[in-house]
Amino acid sequence: MALARQPHMVSLRKGQDLMDWTTSTRPGLIFVNVLGFLMAPGCATRSPEAPIHPPEGFTAVTWEDVGPFTDDGDYPAYRRALEASAAWARAQPQEKELSFGPGKISIARVRSALEGLVALAASAPDAASFAALTKERFVPWRAVAPESKRMLVTGYYVPELEGSLLPAPEFPVPVYGVPTDLVSVPLGDFIPELKGKLVRGRRVKDKLVPYFTRNEIRESQVLAGRAPVVAWARSEWDAFVMEVQGSGVLKLPDGGEKMLGYADQNGQGYRAVGKLLLDEKKIPKEQMSMQAIGAYLEQNPAEARRVLDSNPSFVFFRVSEGGAKGSLGFSLTPERSVAVDMRKFPAGAAALLKTEHPTLDSQGNIASKGAFARFVVNHDTGGAIRGLARTDFFWGQGKVAFEKAGLMQHPGDYYLLLPKESPSAPLSLSQSQ
Repeated sequence: MALARQPHMVSLRKGQDLMDWTTSTRPGLIFVNVLGFLMAPGCATRSPEAPIHPPEGFTAVTWEDVGPFTDDGDYPAYRRALEASAAWARAQPQEKELSFGPGKISIARVRSALEGLVALAASAPDAASFAALTKERFVPWRAVAPESKRMLVTGYYVPELEGSLLPAPEFPVPVYGVPTDLVSVPLGDFIPELKGKLVRGRRVKDKLVPYFTRNEIRESQVLAGRAPVVAWARSEWDAFVMEVQGSGVLKLPDGGEKMLGYADQNGQGYRAVGKLLLDEKKIPKEQMSMQAIGAYLEQNPAEARRVLDSNPSFVFFRVSEGGAKGSLGFSLTPERSVAVDMRKFPAGAAALLKTEHPTLDSQGNIASKGAFARFVVNHDTGGAIRGLARTDFFWGQGKVAFEKAGLMQHPGDYYLLLPKESPSAPLSLSQSQ
């Protein structure tokens, strides 16, 4: 992920500003009305110069609106990703509802879509044939972000880093498990409208106070006696990258490997270190990438602590078996799984993602940007993946995945795939409660 996999303080691995809103539905669109806007002074009339934007949500479009695309990715991998989602959907309670913009869609409708796509994929020999069949039988529903801004598509991956399960001079940086005094409070237990949101902190006497920041954890060693150390990393940057990506593969001195997975977070808001370096003009905007940040910190080691501590968010890990798992509990599929905000997107659903991706010259510089399209599935979520304007594309594990993920930060469009409906089987949607 593009330096953004940590959650806001009031959410579970993702954040959202609190605001009053109501939901409504109309054919082809789920939309949100912000009460604060409706009640603001002067809202009775609109200036002729004021931009008019469609409401936030999903809107049905035509395949002509989508435009031409070519999915040249691993087609068998897409079939596996679809089958994993369909199996997950079949295991969910029949009455379950999933997010669909500010409204809801039934798990039955999503399961039906997934099973239909699985059947198409089984009969189509390649991605081009599958795309042709999908256009005949499915409707693309475009994600519409606030003020119609285009979605930002970034990439994430599973980093490989040298480390140890025991402290050693060459591995001085502790990777912590979940502290015993970390308290998570589900706000929905108190206010139904806040269902799905969390406040994290620690108890001091009779109060819940914010948990320690990254600076306090690293500088003051406040987790000693509070949190287990699950591994040791070579550098602060290595550990930070693993936090950003949400998992990592530890390459052990004896040649073995251990997968470390996301366990929890300190509840502090995420702040992008890349933005700090841009604001300070340390890295030009056109050169900004994960690789550029790592190179800057390697060339300026005295800056590392200050730059990394500008992000107060801190992730805790656990030793995990198998490959990288998404928030739905099963393994991610490289170049087919995406992370989205599942308070806005239906979990497990399938979509078409269109964006750009650069190609590099022999010196590793960006030579050009070309069109990029993939059939994808909603398998994961992430801290900075908030709202309908963000999607994070999973590239896999290792160096090649790192190179591709680090360069992916471009505008794009996301089209949810739902079956064409007959008059007797309308799309099953409901208002948020």
